[in-house]
Amino acid sequence: MRGSKRGHYLPVTRPLKTPNIFLFLDYDGTLVSIKKRPELALLHASKKKILKDLNEKYFLAIVTGRALKDIKAMVGTQNAAYIGNHGLEIFFQGKHWVHPQARKISITLKNCLKILKTRIQSLPGVRIEDKTLTASIHYRAMAANTKFILKALILKEITAAKGLLKSTDGKKVFEIRPNIEWDKGRGIQHLLQWIPRSANKLKIYVGDDMTDEDAFKIFNQNDMTIRVGSGKKTRAFYRFKTVGHVWKFLSILSGFDLQQPKDTAARMNRNLKRDAG
Repeated sequence: MRGSKRGHYLPVTRPLKTPNIFLFLDYDGTLVSIKKRPELALLHASKKKILKDLNEKYFLAIVTGRALKDIKAMVGTQNAAYIGNHGLEIFFQGKHWVHPQARKISITLKNCLKILKTRIQSLPGVRIEDKTLTASIHYRAMAANTKFILKALILKEITAAKGLLKSTDGKKVFEIRPNIEWDKGRGIQHLLQWIPRSANKLKIYVGDDMTDEDAFKIFNQNDMTIRVGSGKKTRAFYRFKTVGHVWKFLSILSGFDLQQPKDTAARMNRNLKRDAG
């Protein structure tokens, strides 16, 4: 039974003793470091190989705010599951699902972005990423003292949408999403309905920001949730400091030999203790 504290190092020997793992991974800030431009956040071929190996051993799902078509192209792991646009679209085994309300609201979003593009022209360093069902307004390259001007412009268009859209904050990004009760966690739950006998699997989720907190909350104390980064209050039970620590974890997990669990578990715990330190 776990204690009440979250976001701290806990032993992870038990997960490595079962091949029945469902692995859910965020992308930006988890598998790749945050970049000034989203298209620069690319996976090295060696890391794609690790994901491919993980997908062959376990069930692998990439869970992201990126558009589905973009994340599929960037990761490239065949037969993995992909959850895009913060849970609003899912692809698995040839099936492509889109949240019906989000599809309808996408017309309103398109009109909102059209107006925003004209109004932010006077704000250098802002970039609009249109993902059809949602949008990301990146301001990492923008002067810090103009952030509140940008936010006011976005909120004005959200208000004009008459309750159909909402705005959330991320890491140097404002997200515009359909104003519906849906998120990464609900997207995962919807995907699991497609998979027989998924309830008894060990589930591992790794993510780095507030949108991942929506996913952490759906898992229970028998699962493994990991927040990447330090200092933020989290629902996750575990924490890694950096993206590099995530890949240490994944590389060991991908090379795990079920015939030698004690040795591999020991190596895992040494790595985690060093990473958490």
